[in-house]
Amino acid sequence: MTSGPATERALAATGTQALDGERPKRILVVNRGTPRPDQDSGSLDLANMLSIFRGLGHEVTFVPVKLIPRGVPLPNIAQRDGLYTEDLERQGIECLHAPRNLSLGSYLRKHGRKFDVIVVHRGRVLARFLRAIRKFAPQAKLIFNTVDLHYLREEREAELLSNVFYKWKAKDTKWRELLAVRGADTTLVLSEVEREILAKEVPEAKIEILPLIRDIPGRTRGFEGRSGVLFVGGFRHRPNIDAVRYFLAEVWPKVLEKRPDLPFWIAGSSMPAEVLAWASDTVHPLGYIPDLTDLHGQVCATVAPLRYGAGLKGKVAASLGYGVPCITTSVGVEGSGLVDGENIIVRDDPEGIAAAIVELHDDPERWEALSQRGLEFAAARYGRKTIEKRLAAMIGDTPQLSAPSTE
Repeated sequence: MTSGPATERALAATGTQALDGERPKRILVVNRGTPRPDQDSGSLDLANMLSIFRGLGHEVTFVPVKLIPRGVPLPNIAQRDGLYTEDLERQGIECLHAPRNLSLGSYLRKHGRKFDVIVVHRGRVLARFLRAIRKFAPQAKLIFNTVDLHYLREEREAELLSNVFYKWKAKDTKWRELLAVRGADTTLVLSEVEREILAKEVPEAKIEILPLIRDIPGRTRGFEGRSGVLFVGGFRHRPNIDAVRYFLAEVWPKVLEKRPDLPFWIAGSSMPAEVLAWASDTVHPLGYIPDLTDLHGQVCATVAPLRYGAGLKGKVAASLGYGVPCITTSVGVEGSGLVDGENIIVRDDPEGIAAAIVELHDDPERWEALSQRGLEFAAARYGRKTIEKRLAAMIGDTPQLSAPSTE
Protein backbone atom coordinates (compact mmCIF):
# COMPACT_ATOMS: atom_id res chain seq x y z
CA MET A 1 0.00 0.00 0.00
CA THR A 2 1.44 3.38 -0.96
CA SER A 3 0.52 6.93 -0.04
CA GLY A 4 -1.08 9.31 -2.52
CA PRO A 5 -4.53 9.90 -4.02
CA ALA A 6 -5.54 6.25 -3.64
CA THR A 7 -4.70 6.37 0.06
CA GLU A 8 -6.65 9.59 0.52
CA ARG A 9 -9.69 8.04 -1.20
CA ALA A 10 -9.48 4.98 1.07
CA LEU A 11 -9.21 7.20 4.13
CA ALA A 12 -12.21 9.22 3.04
CA ALA A 13 -14.20 6.03 2.47
CA THR A 14 -13.56 4.93 6.05
CA GLY A 15 -14.27 8.32 7.58
CA THR A 16 -10.62 8.98 8.46
CA GLN A 17 -8.07 11.56 7.46
CA ALA A 18 -4.31 11.69 7.26
CA LEU A 19 -2.46 12.99 10.31
CA ASP A 20 -1.87 16.75 10.21
CA GLY A 21 1.71 17.58 9.26
CA GLU A 22 2.86 13.97 9.26
CA ARG A 23 3.40 11.26 6.71
CA PRO A 24 1.09 8.37 7.57
CA LYS A 25 3.08 5.59 9.16
CA ARG A 26 3.27 2.21 7.49
CA ILE A 27 2.26 -0.38 10.06
CA LEU A 28 2.54 -4.16 9.68
CA VAL A 29 0.42 -6.23 12.08
CA VAL A 30 1.00 -9.98 12.44
CA ASN A 31 -1.22 -12.44 14.28
CA ARG A 32 -1.95 -16.14 14.31
CA GLY A 33 -4.99 -16.18 12.03
CA THR A 34 -7.47 -13.48 11.10
CA PRO A 35 -9.34 -11.86 13.99
CA ARG A 36 -12.92 -13.01 14.46
CA PRO A 37 -14.19 -10.29 16.79
CA ASP A 38 -17.54 -11.96 17.39
CA GLN A 39 -15.83 -15.15 18.55
CA ASP A 40 -13.27 -14.27 21.24
CA SER A 41 -11.91 -11.40 23.30
CA GLY A 42 -8.41 -11.37 21.81
CA SER A 43 -9.83 -11.10 18.30
CA LEU A 44 -12.04 -8.20 19.33
CA ASP A 45 -9.10 -6.26 20.72
CA LEU A 46 -7.00 -6.94 17.61
CA ALA A 47 -9.81 -5.90 15.26
CA ASN A 48 -10.29 -2.70 17.27
CA MET A 49 -6.56 -1.99 17.21
CA LEU A 50 -6.44 -2.37 13.42
CA SER A 51 -9.47 -0.13 13.07
CA ILE A 52 -7.92 2.54 15.30
CA PHE A 53 -4.62 2.50 13.40
CA ARG A 54 -6.56 2.98 10.19
CA GLY A 55 -8.74 5.66 11.74
CA LEU A 56 -5.61 7.57 12.76
CA GLY A 57 -4.74 7.78 9.08
CA HIS A 58 -1.97 5.18 8.93
CA GLU A 59 -1.35 2.65 6.16
CA VAL A 60 -1.98 -0.78 7.66
CA THR A 61 -1.02 -4.22 6.37
CA PHE A 62 -2.28 -7.30 8.19
CA VAL A 63 -0.72 -10.77 7.92
CA PRO A 64 -2.48 -13.82 9.39
CA VAL A 65 0.14 -16.52 9.94
CA LYS A 66 0.16 -20.21 10.72
CA LEU A 67 2.82 -21.80 12.94
CA ILE A 68 3.95 -24.54 10.57
CA PRO A 69 6.69 -26.81 11.99
CA ARG A 70 10.12 -25.79 10.76
CA GLY A 71 11.22 -27.62 7.66
CA VAL A 72 7.68 -28.47 6.54
CA PRO A 73 7.17 -27.07 3.00
CA LEU A 74 3.76 -25.49 3.59
CA PRO A 75 2.65 -21.82 3.49
CA ASN A 76 2.91 -20.01 6.82
CA ILE A 77 0.50 -17.28 5.70
CA ALA A 78 -3.15 -18.28 6.14
CA GLN A 79 -5.83 -18.14 3.47
CA ARG A 80 -8.63 -15.58 3.35
CA ASP A 81 -11.13 -15.93 6.17
CA GLY A 82 -14.35 -14.99 4.41
CA LEU A 83 -16.30 -12.07 5.84
CA TYR A 84 -13.66 -11.43 8.51
CA THR A 85 -11.03 -10.63 5.87
CA GLU A 86 -13.55 -8.63 3.85
CA ASP A 87 -14.41 -6.51 6.88
CA LEU A 88 -10.77 -5.50 7.29
CA GLU A 89 -10.40 -4.75 3.60
CA ARG A 90 -13.49 -2.54 3.63
CA GLN A 91 -11.66 -0.34 6.13
CA GLY A 92 -8.76 0.08 3.74
CA ILE A 93 -6.53 -2.46 5.49
CA GLU A 94 -4.31 -4.46 3.16
CA CYS A 95 -4.64 -8.18 3.99
CA LEU A 96 -2.07 -10.69 2.81
CA HIS A 97 -3.21 -14.26 2.30
CA ALA A 98 -2.30 -17.52 0.62
CA PRO A 99 -1.97 -18.55 -2.14
CA ARG A 100 -0.99 -15.08 -3.34
CA ASN A 101 1.49 -14.73 -0.46
CA LEU A 102 2.96 -17.91 0.99
CA SER A 103 5.74 -16.90 3.38
CA LEU A 104 6.08 -14.03 5.85
CA GLY A 105 9.85 -14.29 5.56
CA SER A 106 9.72 -13.93 1.78
CA TYR A 107 7.34 -11.00 2.05
CA LEU A 108 9.61 -9.24 4.55
CA ARG A 109 12.62 -9.85 2.33
CA LYS A 110 10.91 -7.84 -0.42
CA HIS A 111 8.93 -5.27 1.56
CA GLY A 112 10.27 -5.20 5.13
CA ARG A 113 12.13 -1.90 4.79
CA LYS A 114 8.99 0.08 3.97
CA PHE A 115 7.44 -0.36 7.43
CA ASP A 116 7.81 2.12 10.27
CA VAL A 117 6.14 -0.05 12.91
CA ILE A 118 5.62 -3.81 13.19
CA VAL A 119 3.17 -5.13 15.79
CA VAL A 120 3.24 -8.87 16.49
CA HIS A 121 0.59 -10.51 18.63
CA ARG A 122 1.40 -13.52 20.84
CA GLY A 123 4.77 -14.79 22.00
CA ARG A 124 4.95 -17.95 19.92
CA VAL A 125 4.36 -15.91 16.77
CA LEU A 126 7.10 -13.37 17.47
CA ALA A 127 9.52 -16.05 18.65
CA ARG A 128 9.07 -17.79 15.30
CA PHE A 129 9.50 -14.71 13.08
CA LEU A 130 11.77 -12.50 15.21
CA ARG A 131 14.93 -13.23 13.23
CA ALA A 132 13.29 -12.46 9.87
CA ILE A 133 11.75 -9.23 11.17
CA ARG A 134 15.03 -7.94 12.56
CA LYS A 135 16.95 -8.98 9.44
CA PHE A 136 14.61 -7.57 6.80
CA ALA A 137 13.02 -4.67 8.70
CA PRO A 138 15.77 -3.40 11.02
CA GLN A 139 14.45 0.16 10.86
CA ALA A 140 10.96 -0.70 12.15
CA LYS A 141 9.86 -0.19 15.73
CA LEU A 142 8.96 -3.71 16.87
CA ILE A 143 6.06 -3.98 19.31
CA PHE A 144 5.16 -7.28 20.97
CA ASN A 145 1.56 -7.56 22.19
CA THR A 146 1.37 -10.39 24.72
CA VAL A 147 -2.48 -10.48 24.55
CA ASP A 148 -2.06 -11.97 28.00
CA LEU A 149 0.90 -13.70 29.61
CA HIS A 150 0.24 -17.18 28.26
CA TYR A 151 2.88 -18.86 30.38
CA LEU A 152 1.38 -17.41 33.56
CA ARG A 153 -2.03 -18.82 32.66
CA GLU A 154 -0.51 -22.20 31.81
CA GLU A 155 1.51 -22.32 35.04
CA ARG A 156 -1.65 -21.71 37.05
CA GLU A 157 -3.56 -24.35 35.12
CA ALA A 158 -0.78 -26.90 35.66
CA GLU A 159 -0.75 -26.19 39.39
CA LEU A 160 -4.54 -26.33 39.75
CA LEU A 161 -4.85 -29.62 37.84
CA SER A 162 -1.50 -31.12 38.98
CA ASN A 163 -0.75 -31.84 35.33
CA VAL A 164 2.87 -32.64 34.44
CA PHE A 165 2.38 -32.07 30.70
CA TYR A 166 0.83 -28.64 31.27
CA LYS A 167 3.76 -27.78 33.53
CA TRP A 168 6.23 -28.66 30.77
CA LYS A 169 4.19 -26.72 28.23
CA ALA A 170 4.18 -23.65 30.50
CA LYS A 171 7.99 -23.75 30.66
CA ASP A 172 8.22 -23.92 26.88
CA THR A 173 5.75 -21.05 26.49
CA LYS A 174 7.64 -18.96 29.04
CA TRP A 175 10.90 -19.41 27.14
CA ARG A 176 9.28 -18.25 23.91
CA GLU A 177 7.44 -15.31 25.46
CA LEU A 178 10.54 -14.03 27.23
CA LEU A 179 12.50 -14.40 23.99
CA ALA A 180 9.87 -12.19 22.35
CA VAL A 181 10.09 -9.63 25.16
CA ARG A 182 13.87 -9.42 24.83
CA GLY A 183 13.67 -9.09 21.06
CA ALA A 184 11.03 -6.34 20.94
CA ASP A 185 11.49 -2.60 21.33
CA THR A 186 8.28 -2.39 23.36
CA THR A 187 6.14 -5.07 24.99
CA LEU A 188 2.45 -4.54 25.69
CA VAL A 189 0.67 -6.11 28.65
CA LEU A 190 -2.87 -5.73 29.91
CA SER A 191 -2.23 -4.80 33.53
CA GLU A 192 0.24 -3.55 36.11
CA VAL A 193 0.38 -7.07 37.58
CA GLU A 194 1.76 -8.46 34.32
CA ARG A 195 4.12 -5.53 33.91
CA GLU A 196 5.61 -6.20 37.35
CA ILE A 197 6.02 -9.90 36.56
CA LEU A 198 7.83 -9.22 33.28
CA ALA A 199 9.96 -6.46 34.81
CA LYS A 200 11.41 -9.03 37.20
CA GLU A 201 12.05 -11.52 34.40
CA VAL A 202 13.48 -9.03 31.88
CA PRO A 203 14.54 -5.87 33.78
CA GLU A 204 15.92 -4.17 30.66
CA ALA A 205 12.66 -4.47 28.70
CA LYS A 206 10.40 -1.52 27.93
CA ILE A 207 6.97 -2.67 29.04
CA GLU A 208 3.80 -0.63 28.59
CA ILE A 209 0.20 -1.21 29.58
CA LEU A 210 -2.49 -1.36 26.91
CA PRO A 211 -5.86 -2.44 28.37
CA LEU A 212 -8.74 -4.03 26.51
CA ILE A 213 -10.17 -2.00 23.60
CA ARG A 214 -13.96 -1.90 23.64
CA ASP A 215 -17.01 -0.08 22.41
CA ILE A 216 -19.23 0.76 25.38
CA PRO A 217 -22.85 0.13 24.31
CA GLY A 218 -24.47 1.02 27.64
CA ARG A 219 -27.48 -0.70 29.16
CA THR A 220 -30.81 -1.18 27.42
CA ARG A 221 -32.98 -1.27 30.56
CA GLY A 222 -32.88 -0.92 34.32
CA PHE A 223 -33.33 -3.55 37.02
CA GLU A 224 -37.03 -4.19 36.48
CA GLY A 225 -37.82 -7.42 34.63
CA ARG A 226 -34.32 -8.87 34.72
CA SER A 227 -33.74 -12.45 35.88
CA GLY A 228 -31.00 -15.04 35.87
CA VAL A 229 -27.29 -15.00 35.12
CA LEU A 230 -25.15 -15.26 32.00
CA PHE A 231 -21.71 -16.70 31.25
CA VAL A 232 -19.97 -15.62 28.04
CA GLY A 233 -16.75 -17.12 26.72
CA GLY A 234 -15.12 -18.84 23.78
CA PHE A 235 -14.72 -22.52 24.54
CA ARG A 236 -11.44 -23.04 22.77
CA HIS A 237 -10.10 -21.33 25.88
CA ARG A 238 -9.74 -24.02 28.55
CA PRO A 239 -10.24 -21.70 31.55
CA ASN A 240 -13.79 -21.08 30.31
CA ILE A 241 -14.69 -24.77 30.21
CA ASP A 242 -13.24 -25.19 33.69
CA ALA A 243 -15.19 -22.16 34.96
CA VAL A 244 -18.55 -23.41 33.68
CA ARG A 245 -17.88 -26.93 34.92
CA TYR A 246 -17.00 -25.58 38.37
CA PHE A 247 -20.02 -23.25 38.43
CA LEU A 248 -22.52 -25.97 37.53
CA ALA A 249 -21.05 -28.50 39.95
CA GLU A 250 -20.38 -26.27 42.96
CA VAL A 251 -22.36 -23.04 42.67
CA TRP A 252 -25.56 -23.50 40.68
CA PRO A 253 -27.12 -26.16 42.97
CA LYS A 254 -26.74 -23.72 45.88
CA VAL A 255 -28.46 -20.97 43.89
CA LEU A 256 -31.38 -23.26 43.02
CA GLU A 257 -31.89 -24.14 46.68
CA LYS A 258 -32.92 -20.51 47.26
CA ARG A 259 -34.17 -19.51 43.80
CA PRO A 260 -35.25 -22.53 41.72
CA ASP A 261 -36.86 -20.18 39.20
CA LEU A 262 -33.65 -18.55 37.98
CA PRO A 263 -32.18 -19.40 34.55
CA PHE A 264 -28.48 -19.75 33.72
CA TRP A 265 -27.53 -18.87 30.15
CA ILE A 266 -24.24 -19.96 28.56
CA ALA A 267 -23.07 -18.30 25.34
CA GLY A 268 -19.85 -18.77 23.42
CA SER A 269 -18.24 -20.04 20.26
CA SER A 270 -16.87 -23.57 19.80
CA MET A 271 -19.10 -24.93 22.56
CA PRO A 272 -18.16 -28.59 23.17
CA ALA A 273 -20.57 -31.48 23.58
CA GLU A 274 -19.84 -31.57 27.30
CA VAL A 275 -21.31 -28.10 27.78
CA LEU A 276 -24.28 -28.76 25.49
CA ALA A 277 -25.06 -31.87 27.54
CA TRP A 278 -25.58 -29.75 30.66
CA ALA A 279 -28.86 -28.38 29.26
CA SER A 280 -31.81 -28.59 31.67
CA ASP A 281 -34.89 -26.65 32.71
CA THR A 282 -32.68 -23.98 34.26
CA VAL A 283 -29.43 -24.32 32.28
CA HIS A 284 -29.46 -23.05 28.70
CA PRO A 285 -26.30 -23.60 26.58
CA LEU A 286 -26.83 -21.39 23.53
CA GLY A 287 -23.56 -21.76 21.64
CA TYR A 288 -22.36 -18.95 19.39
CA ILE A 289 -24.48 -15.77 19.58
CA PRO A 290 -23.43 -13.04 17.12
CA ASP A 291 -25.00 -10.19 19.10
CA LEU A 292 -25.12 -10.41 22.90
CA THR A 293 -27.10 -7.21 23.44
CA ASP A 294 -30.45 -8.90 24.10
CA LEU A 295 -28.95 -11.45 26.49
CA HIS A 296 -27.22 -8.76 28.53
CA GLY A 297 -30.49 -6.86 28.53
CA GLN A 298 -32.48 -9.66 30.17
CA VAL A 299 -30.18 -11.05 32.87
CA CYS A 300 -29.65 -9.64 36.34
CA ALA A 301 -25.92 -10.39 36.36
CA THR A 302 -23.10 -12.12 34.55
CA VAL A 303 -20.78 -14.62 36.19
CA ALA A 304 -17.08 -15.18 35.55
CA PRO A 305 -16.17 -17.94 38.04
CA LEU A 306 -12.61 -18.35 36.75
CA ARG A 307 -10.22 -20.50 38.76
CA TYR A 308 -7.12 -19.70 36.70
CA GLY A 309 -6.08 -17.41 33.89
CA ALA A 310 -4.03 -14.31 33.14
CA GLY A 311 -4.61 -10.82 31.81
CA LEU A 312 -7.80 -8.81 31.85
CA LYS A 313 -11.05 -10.63 31.15
CA GLY A 314 -13.06 -9.61 28.11
CA LYS A 315 -16.25 -11.11 29.52
CA VAL A 316 -15.97 -8.85 32.57
CA ALA A 317 -15.32 -5.75 30.46
CA ALA A 318 -18.24 -6.61 28.17
CA SER A 319 -20.62 -7.03 31.09
CA LEU A 320 -19.66 -3.70 32.61
CA GLY A 321 -19.96 -2.04 29.20
CA TYR A 322 -23.56 -3.22 29.01
CA GLY A 323 -24.22 -1.92 32.52
CA VAL A 324 -24.73 -5.45 33.88
CA PRO A 325 -23.16 -6.22 37.28
CA CYS A 326 -20.59 -9.00 37.17
CA ILE A 327 -19.90 -11.59 39.88
CA THR A 328 -16.41 -13.01 39.52
CA THR A 329 -13.38 -14.35 41.38
CA SER A 330 -10.04 -12.82 42.34
CA VAL A 331 -8.65 -14.27 39.12
CA GLY A 332 -11.34 -12.43 37.17
CA VAL A 333 -10.34 -9.00 38.49
CA GLU A 334 -6.57 -9.45 38.81
CA GLY A 335 -4.78 -6.30 37.72
CA SER A 336 -7.99 -4.60 36.59
CA GLY A 337 -8.39 -1.93 39.26
CA LEU A 338 -11.98 -3.05 39.87
CA VAL A 339 -13.07 -2.89 43.52
CA ASP A 340 -15.33 -5.45 45.17
CA GLY A 341 -18.61 -3.88 46.24
CA GLU A 342 -18.00 -0.68 44.30
CA ASN A 343 -18.16 -1.67 40.63
CA ILE A 344 -18.05 -5.47 40.76
CA ILE A 345 -18.68 -8.39 43.14
CA VAL A 346 -15.74 -10.68 43.95
CA ARG A 347 -16.22 -14.03 45.67
CA ASP A 348 -13.83 -16.99 45.70
CA ASP A 349 -15.99 -19.71 47.26
CA PRO A 350 -19.11 -21.44 45.89
CA GLU A 351 -21.25 -20.33 48.82
CA GLY A 352 -20.22 -16.71 48.37
CA ILE A 353 -20.88 -16.70 44.63
CA ALA A 354 -24.30 -18.33 45.09
CA ALA A 355 -25.27 -15.91 47.86
CA ALA A 356 -24.22 -12.91 45.74
CA ILE A 357 -26.43 -14.07 42.86
CA VAL A 358 -29.47 -14.50 45.08
CA GLU A 359 -28.94 -11.26 47.00
CA LEU A 360 -28.49 -9.17 43.86
CA HIS A 361 -31.87 -10.34 42.55
CA ASP A 362 -33.47 -8.98 45.73
CA ASP A 363 -31.66 -5.63 45.93
CA PRO A 364 -32.53 -3.19 43.10
CA GLU A 365 -30.70 -0.28 44.74
CA ARG A 366 -27.45 -2.20 44.92
CA TRP A 367 -27.95 -3.41 41.36
CA GLU A 368 -28.37 0.17 40.12
CA ALA A 369 -25.24 1.33 41.95
CA LEU A 370 -23.09 -1.53 40.62
CA SER A 371 -24.49 -1.07 37.13
CA GLN A 372 -23.72 2.65 36.98
CA ARG A 373 -20.27 2.45 38.54
CA GLY A 374 -19.27 -0.51 36.39
CA LEU A 375 -20.40 1.30 33.27
CA GLU A 376 -18.40 4.39 34.22
CA PHE A 377 -15.32 2.27 34.91
CA ALA A 378 -15.55 0.50 31.56
CA ALA A 379 -15.95 3.75 29.63
CA ALA A 380 -13.00 5.39 31.39
CA ARG A 381 -10.67 2.39 31.15
CA TYR A 382 -11.55 0.47 27.99
CA GLY A 383 -13.39 2.96 25.74
CA ARG A 384 -12.05 3.36 22.21
CA LYS A 385 -11.41 7.09 22.58
CA THR A 386 -9.23 6.47 25.62
CA ILE A 387 -7.26 3.69 23.96
CA GLU A 388 -6.92 5.61 20.69
CA LYS A 389 -4.80 8.23 22.45
CA ARG A 390 -2.59 5.55 23.96
CA LEU A 391 -2.10 3.78 20.63
CA ALA A 392 -1.24 7.06 18.92
CA ALA A 393 1.42 7.68 21.55
CA MET A 394 2.66 4.10 21.38
CA ILE A 395 3.58 4.19 17.71
CA GLY A 396 5.07 7.69 17.90
CA ASP A 397 8.29 8.95 19.46
CA THR A 398 6.73 9.79 22.80
CA PRO A 399 7.73 9.06 26.40
CA GLN A 400 6.75 5.74 27.94
CA LEU A 401 3.06 5.55 28.71
CA SER A 402 1.93 5.63 32.31
CA ALA A 403 -0.51 3.12 33.70
CA PRO A 404 -4.17 4.04 33.14
CA SER A 405 -5.88 5.63 36.10
CA THR A 406 -7.95 3.40 38.34
CA GLU A 407 -9.95 6.32 39.68
